[in-house]
Amino acid sequence: MTKKLCPITFPLHGKRLIEASAGTGKTYTLAALFVRLILGHGGANGQPQALTPPQILVVTFTNAATAELRQRIRDRLIEAAQLFRGELSQPDPFFSALLADYPPADHPRCATTLELAAEWMDEAAIFTIHGWCQRMLTEHAFDSGAAFDETLEQQSDERLMQICRDYWRHFLYPLPPTLLQAVNPWQSPEALFEAVEPLLERGVLPVIGEELLPEPCAPQALQQPVEQWQAAQQAVLQQLAEVDKADAMAKLDCAMEKGVLNGNSFRVKDWPQQRQQLLDWQPLQQILPSKMVEKYCQQNLTDKTKKAKQQETPTHRLFELLDDLYQLEQGSPLPQATQQLRVHAARWIEAQFIQRKTAERVLTFNDMLTRLQQVLLDERGERLVEGIRQQFPVALIDEFQDTDQIQWQIFNRIYGHAAQQQLALILVGDPKQAIYSFRGADIYTYLSAREQADAHYHLETNYRSTDPMVTAVNQLFDQADQTQADGAFRFVQAGQNRLPFEPVKANGRREQLCYRGQPLAPLNYWLIDTPYPADREVKGSGLINKADYQQLLADYCSGEIAALLSEPQCGFYQGESFTRLQAGDMAILVRDRNEANAIRQALQQRGLRSVYLSERNSVFDSDEAELLQSWLQACHNPDEESLLRLALMLPLSMRSDVELLRLTQEEQAWEAMTEALRGWQQLWQNQGVLAMLRHWLHYMALPQRWLAEPRYGERSLTNLLHLAELLQQESQMRRSLTGLLRWFEEQRQQASGGEGEQQLRLESDAALIKVVTIHKSKGLEYPLVFLPFICNSRILKKGDSGRYYSDRWQQSVYDIELTDATKTVALLAQQQEDIRLLYVALTRARHACWLGLAPLLSGTSPKNHTAQSAIGHLLQLKPQSTAAEMAQACQPLNWQRLRPKDATLSEALETETPTGAALTLTQPIRRSNWWIASYSALQHGGSGGDELADRRSDELGSEMGQKSSGQPKLDTIHAFAKGAKPGSLLHDLLEWSQRQGWATFDPYSDANHAVIEQRLRDHGWEKQTPVIQQWLQQMLQTPLQRGGTLATLPQSIAEMEFWLEVKQVEVSQLDQMITQAIWPELARPALKPTQLNGMLKGFIDLTYLAADGRYRVADYKSNWLGPDETYYTTDAVKQALLHHRYEVQAVLYLLALHRLLTQRQPGYLDEPQRYLGGALYWFIRAPEAGQIQLDIPLTLITALDQMFQQGRAA
Repeated sequence: MTKKLCPITFPLHGKRLIEASAGTGKTYTLAALFVRLILGHGGANGQPQALTPPQILVVTFTNAATAELRQRIRDRLIEAAQLFRGELSQPDPFFSALLADYPPADHPRCATTLELAAEWMDEAAIFTIHGWCQRMLTEHAFDSGAAFDETLEQQSDERLMQICRDYWRHFLYPLPPTLLQAVNPWQSPEALFEAVEPLLERGVLPVIGEELLPEPCAPQALQQPVEQWQAAQQAVLQQLAEVDKADAMAKLDCAMEKGVLNGNSFRVKDWPQQRQQLLDWQPLQQILPSKMVEKYCQQNLTDKTKKAKQQETPTHRLFELLDDLYQLEQGSPLPQATQQLRVHAARWIEAQFIQRKTAERVLTFNDMLTRLQQVLLDERGERLVEGIRQQFPVALIDEFQDTDQIQWQIFNRIYGHAAQQQLALILVGDPKQAIYSFRGADIYTYLSAREQADAHYHLETNYRSTDPMVTAVNQLFDQADQTQADGAFRFVQAGQNRLPFEPVKANGRREQLCYRGQPLAPLNYWLIDTPYPADREVKGSGLINKADYQQLLADYCSGEIAALLSEPQCGFYQGESFTRLQAGDMAILVRDRNEANAIRQALQQRGLRSVYLSERNSVFDSDEAELLQSWLQACHNPDEESLLRLALMLPLSMRSDVELLRLTQEEQAWEAMTEALRGWQQLWQNQGVLAMLRHWLHYMALPQRWLAEPRYGERSLTNLLHLAELLQQESQMRRSLTGLLRWFEEQRQQASGGEGEQQLRLESDAALIKVVTIHKSKGLEYPLVFLPFICNSRILKKGDSGRYYSDRWQQSVYDIELTDATKTVALLAQQQEDIRLLYVALTRARHACWLGLAPLLSGTSPKNHTAQSAIGHLLQLKPQSTAAEMAQACQPLNWQRLRPKDATLSEALETETPTGAALTLTQPIRRSNWWIASYSALQHGGSGGDELADRRSDELGSEMGQKSSGQPKLDTIHAFAKGAKPGSLLHDLLEWSQRQGWATFDPYSDANHAVIEQRLRDHGWEKQTPVIQQWLQQMLQTPLQRGGTLATLPQSIAEMEFWLEVKQVEVSQLDQMITQAIWPELARPALKPTQLNGMLKGFIDLTYLAADGRYRVADYKSNWLGPDETYYTTDAVKQALLHHRYEVQAVLYLLALHRLLTQRQPGYLDEPQRYLGGALYWFIRAPEAGQIQLDIPLTLITALDQMFQQGRAA
C-alpha cells in the first residue's frame, strides 16, 4: 500500500521507500528530513537523539549532484534557523508545522542548532556511492583490510586496452594464418577488446541466447579440431571443383521445366539468377552462401520434390557433395571456437587486470564497490557493519532507481534490520526515470528493494509544470496503464503491475505561455502523412524511411521555433506583466549526436543559434579536439604531407575549396605552409605548446573565421582555448612532444566513452536554443521542450547483442548473440526503457511540448515501425497502423496537430550587444618588459610576453652532442638512437623509475619490463628493451661522485619545479659572474645579451640528500660524445658542458635550492655550507665516466640571490 508522504510526520526509522515522480519536490523533501534529523524532531517518528551533519549519510550518484544537494540542504538549514529566530515572514506549510511543534522557549536553542549545522555542512556526509565506499574502506582499514597507499584510477580503458594488446601478441600472433582467420573474426586488438568488454562488466551475466558462455579454450588448443574440420571441408571443395556442373544444371533445368520441385521453395523466376551463380562458383576460391548450399543439396531436393513426382527427383554428384558440405557447415567447430576464444580472452584480460592493479597498488571505482561488498559479507563484516551503523545511524539514498545489485547488497547488509535498531534507511527514487541500464543500473533491483521496504510513500504534487501540462502527461500514461494489457510501462507480470503509473496533482505556475493572446496547447505534434509530402512516401506504403523522417521533422521543428521567436506577442504573462519568449527558453531533446547534428543544421539554416549538451559533454570529444589532434600530429611529423592534408581538409580549418586547390597546385603556397608547420614544431619544442597554438591560430586566421560563422562562433574558440590550456598543464608533466601527443590521443579515446574534462560553459550559451540528450536532461527543466525524433528506436535483429532481465537466471544479462526467442525479450527490455526515457523527456517541460510523429519504415518490412517505439506503445499503435490511424489515436488526448511553418528568424530579433566607445588613454602605456624566462632563454635570448619556459628546452635540439669517429658496439646504450626524442625518453624512464622507488626498483620484473617495452614501442625502439633494462640497472648501481648510489639515496625528488623572481638583471653581467667563478681558464660561448625581468622558471631533474648529508642537484644529459665510455673523459665532458653552458643551468638550480633551504631548513642561514652541496652533471650514456661534479662557490650563490632580488650586483 502506497502512502502519501507528509514531511513533518514521516517516520525517521526503519527501511522506507519514497517514490518521487518528476517535479514533485524530491530535493525539498530530502532537505526537510535533514532539518528534522538535526533538530531531533519527531518523537516516536524520529531518531532517539538529534544528529549532526557528519552522522547523516546522504548518497547520490554524481559529483555535481552532491555539490547541489549540499548547498540546497545548507540553504534550508539557514532558512530554518531564520524561522526559529522569527526572521521568516512567510514560512511554507512544512516550516509552519515544524515551528508549531516546539514551544517558544526552545526556539533560540533550535536556531542555534540549525546555524551550527549549516556551518558544519562542509563536513556533511554527502557522497557519491563510489566516494562513500572509498571513505569506508580507508576509515575502517583494519576492519576492511584495505591498503593505505592505493591510488584511485578513474579510467581503466587504456590499461585494459594494453592488456588486450598483450593477449593479441601472446596468443594470436603465433597462430597459423589459416587458423587465425578461421577462429578470430576481429581484425585488430581494438576490435577484440570491443567484443570482450561487455564480458568484463560488473553485475551483468554474459550469455549466448540465454545459455551460459562456453568454457574458455586457449587458441592453441583449438588448432587440432579446427584444422581437421578445415581439411575435411577442403577435400569436399576439391571434389566440387572437379565435378561437371553443366550436367547438374541440365538436370535442374529439366526439373524446373516439369515442375518437379515445390514451387514455393523453387520459384521459376529465381532460377536463372541462381543457376548462373552455381555455374560461376569456384569452390576453391569463393564461398557459396549457406542458403544456396542448403537449397541445392541432395537431401533438400529430395524433401522438396512433389509427392506425385518422387521418381523424378534430380540427382547428381554435385548435389551429393553439397550434402556433405552442408553437413560440414552444420557441424562446424568455428562458431563454438570463436566464442571459446572470446571467453578465454576475457578471462585472461580480467586476471591480468587484477594482477597488474595489485602490483601497482591501483584501485578502480568498481573495486571500491566490490571490495566493500565482499568485506561486509565475509567473517570480518559484522564488526565493520557495526562501525558504520554507529557512524551513520541514518542513510538517505538519492536516485535509488539507478542502483544495482551490489549497491543494494551493501546498504541492505548494513541497514537490513533498521527498524529493530532505531536506524533508518530511506530510499528515494522514481522507477519511471530509470534510464541508465547502459551504466549498469538495474530497475529489477529497485523493484526487489521496494518489496523489502517496511513502508512505501509517494510525493503527489508536481511543482514544475503547469496544470494543463501535468494533465496532458497524466492522460497519456494513465490511459495506456488502464487499457494496455501490460500497462503503460509494460511491467505487468503474472497479472501484477510492478510499475504502475500514478497520476500526480499539479501545483501550477503563476505565469502562462501565450501566442497572440491565446494559451498554447500543452502537447503539440506534427504528423507526416500521405499525400503530404507525397514525394517522401516509400513504395506507396504510406511509410517513410528514417533518414527522410529525420530531415523533415528537423525542418518542421526549426520552422516552428523560428515562428514562435519571430512573433512579438509570444511569451509569458503573469498578471499585467509580459515577458517575450527567448531562444534560451527552448530545449530540443534528442537521443544522440546524429539527431543533434540534424536539428542544429536545420536551425542554422533558419538563422537560429544553438548549443549542444550531452552526457558525453567532454571537451576532448568535441570537433575542436579532432581538429587540434590532427594539427598536433602534423606539427609532430612535418615531413608527412598526408597529415597536413588531412588537417587542412577538416571543416574547422576553414579552408575553402579554392584555397585547398591553390595549396595543392601551387608549389610555392604548399612550401610556405610546410615551412610554417616546421616553424610551429620548433616553437612547440622551444617555447611550449601554448605559444605554438597561439601562433597557429592567428596564422590560420581561425578566431575571426569562427566568430563570423554562427555554427562555430564563441563555442569553437572557447573549446580550443580550453584544450590548449589543458595541453599546457599536461606539458608540465610530459617533456616530449610524442608523450604529450599520446596523452592527448588517450584523453580523446577515454572521452568517447563518457569521461574527460567537461566543456566550459559560456554565458552566451544560456541565451541559445539548447539541444540536449534526453539522458543529460534528467533532473533539468525547460519552459518549452521539443521532441522532433521521438518515433526513432533501435531495430534489433537475430545475432545482435542485447540486454534484458532473465527469469531463468534471476538477474540482468548481456546476450552477445540474440536468438529469435531472446530477441523478443531484448526488444521488450529496450521498449520498457524507451518508455521511461519518453517519460523523462515529457516531464522536462514547464509549459508545452512538441512531438514529431510519422509512420516509419523498417528495412523492407511493410509494417509501421513506430508501433515498436515508446510513443507507439502509449498511443496503442499496431504494426498495420496508418498515418490516419495515428492521428485518430491522438484525438482523445486533445493534442494540437500542427502544419509545417516556413519561417526564419526575423531581423528584429537579431539584436546585437551595443558597443560602447573605445577607452581613451591619458598617457602612453608603459611597457615593463616583464616576462617568464627559462635557461633556454639565456642560451637563445628573447624577451616579451610570449616567452614561455619549456620543461626540457635546455636539451631539445642539443642531444646530438659532439661528433666522433668510430662505430658504437651494438646492443649497448652508445648504439641507442640519438637526438631529442631518445634523450627525452631516457629522462622519462629515470623519472618514472624514481617515482616507483629506486631502492626496490627492478627493471627486469614483469610489470616494469612491460612498461619499458611499451614506452620504447611508442617510438619503434622495442627491440632495444634489453639494452635499456641493462642501462637502467647500471644507473641505479653506479657509485655517485660524492658517495652512495641512486638506489641508496635516503631522500630524492624528481622534476622539482621552481620559480625565481628576477628584477632587471642583465644577462651579460650574470654571464661574467659565473664565468669568473667556474673554470675561468676555459673558453665558452657567451650568453645572448638580454635582460631578465619577471620570473625565471625551471625543473630540476633530481634533487637529493647525498651520503655526506648535504642537499645536491643532479641533471641528466643524454648527449652522445662517442661510441664508448673512453670518449667521456673529464676534458670531453667539461668541453660539452661549457659548449652548451650547462654550468649556468647548474648555478640557477643551486640558487633555487638555496632559496628553498632558506625557507624550509632550520639553521640553514647560520651554516649554509653544512646543508648546500654542489651540482652533479651526469652524461648518462656513460653512467660511471660521464659524471662531473661542480662545487659552486657559496659566495656566487649569495651574490646572485641578492642581485636577483635587487636588480644589481652584490
